Amino acid sequence: MGALEFQYDKLPRGYIRLLRVERFDSAGRLECSLKSNEITDSLEFYALSYVWGSDITSRTIRCNSKDLPVTESLHEALTALQPSLAGDTYPIWVDAICINQRDDAEKEREVAHMDDIYRRAKSVLIWLGLAARNSDIAMRYIENFATALPKLKHPPRIEDLEKLGLPHKDHPVWCAIGHLYRRNWFGRLWTFQEAVLATSLKVICGQETADWEPFCQVGSELNRTQLFLHAISNQDLKDVEDGFRAVSYVSWAKMYRKMVGDDLAKEAGNDPNSSDGKLFSETAAHQHFASLLLVSQHKLCRDPRDRVYGMLSLTSREFRSKIPVSYTKDPRKLYLEVGKACLEQDKSLTYLQLLAGKPRLPGIPTWCSDLSISLREILPFDVYLMAGCLEADTKNHTSEATLRTFPDKERIETVGFRADIVDRIIPPGGPFRSGPIRDRAASRHTWLKCCLELAKTTRNKDISKDDIYLAHIYTVTANTVSRVPDGQALKQAYEDVKAYQDSQIKGLAGDKLFTPPEDRMPLFTDATTQIYRACAGRAYFTTVGGRLGIGPPEVKSGDVVVVVYGARPVFVLRERSESKAFDFVGDAFVHGLMELIRTPAEAIGKKETFCIV
Repeated sequence: MGALEFQYDKLPRGYIRLLRVERFDSAGRLECSLKSNEITDSLEFYALSYVWGSDITSRTIRCNSKDLPVTESLHEALTALQPSLAGDTYPIWVDAICINQRDDAEKEREVAHMDDIYRRAKSVLIWLGLAARNSDIAMRYIENFATALPKLKHPPRIEDLEKLGLPHKDHPVWCAIGHLYRRNWFGRLWTFQEAVLATSLKVICGQETADWEPFCQVGSELNRTQLFLHAISNQDLKDVEDGFRAVSYVSWAKMYRKMVGDDLAKEAGNDPNSSDGKLFSETAAHQHFASLLLVSQHKLCRDPRDRVYGMLSLTSREFRSKIPVSYTKDPRKLYLEVGKACLEQDKSLTYLQLLAGKPRLPGIPTWCSDLSISLREILPFDVYLMAGCLEADTKNHTSEATLRTFPDKERIETVGFRADIVDRIIPPGGPFRSGPIRDRAASRHTWLKCCLELAKTTRNKDISKDDIYLAHIYTVTANTVSRVPDGQALKQAYEDVKAYQDSQIKGLAGDKLFTPPEDRMPLFTDATTQIYRACAGRAYFTTVGGRLGIGPPEVKSGDVVVVVYGARPVFVLRERSESKAFDFVGDAFVHGLMELIRTPAEAIGKKETFCIV
């Protein structure tokens, strides 16, 4: 007679199932017990954050003395964690086991309450996987890096690493940590939500553990100091997440949520530092959903609806009430509902920055983003742009966009002015973010050279060649004059970037790579990062008015550059010949139009309502 297969009992509302990992039986199978527990303030448990991997349940564990099929990745995690979990007082919550995956109604209900589960967990255990590629060495160096890296004021020269308290440039830890921060966990959408919601996190890889705070700090600091480039110098960059940047996104989201939660606690008369105020802050904390979609758009998920449901727990309860979890809903209908809700929630029109580089779904408006597409190349413009914003409201300009959505119609209307018209275009170059470093440097170098040649053909006769070159540099680094007022210093930084790219193209590495003098390092680093962030996946263009810009890859000659009051970037619209309506093309940076307070009066057109369909 075959072994009995585990069957789920109905989960009462207000309860969660928790797993106890116990021992291995005589056949080497992992024995566990699963029990429903009422959710109370005294309930203590861990939660697991891991990558599901394949859907195939190729392994079996014993659960309540019956067989329960699990995936290879989960079996691997539970087996590795068994020694510590078996002797622990607390059970663990594991989504694939503690939610009946065959019961859609239960799954929808539990997904809607993920915030409660991960926020209540005593600690969330991040499982990165088994030890491989010297990951043990990398994990053991986390504390060392966390102490030494913050002391660096700017990116160091590779030959100076030992003098700065860091391992020698040829030490195996550099390659090891490069591989560690490029594991699949960093690229998944659900794991991002889990890490942001957790009040306590521990990172586990093989048999080594690290606290989240130093682990996150090391990733962020390696990114800030550009030492991540040394760590990955021997890797061909595949289509996986950059963990050095990913931990920064988690840190940003946690910090922002705490700030919002604390402000709401104060408004309600609670001290955020008191136990009641802290609980209020954690419960009320949220972010605008469009910002969450923007920061997670390159992350991966299996079901296209999870692009929405995987982030819902991080936004406000009011927003969540408009988007009930349903795995039977047509994704296109879901994306339309989300688009309208985002535009109503966030009046800075952040949602419209999700369109560039994505094909439009048939049957839905051009302003609605196909959230199922994971973008790798295109990153959001930085938040310092103020194309349609002033610090204070005036008669004609507002710090909040004027936007109308219509319950029974699929158009939106917003207010701004026509600022220019797209003229000539250089398509995107690349790839910028994947492939061997030498090839990527060559792609960037060639593309930027083509862009400069186009810039020299600008029809603005009042601009000298030197001014055009500087305008080109401001454009490809997506810098405003307020952010970098010293144009000559920025020009020198750009020359340093070109010299650095030349040394990469020649195949140089380590201390043979070009590095500028110490006093020029900060702006060089910033310019390198800005080019990478702003230009990847975007087209370069000139305008009829003699301006230079970078924008969506779909941009065409004749498209209208529009400044929308309250929005940070400018937007590119395409006027429909048969009506007064517009198709939405994407967001853009156009030098000279990115700060409303500095925009020349002659560039500010007549106030107009734009109907986008």
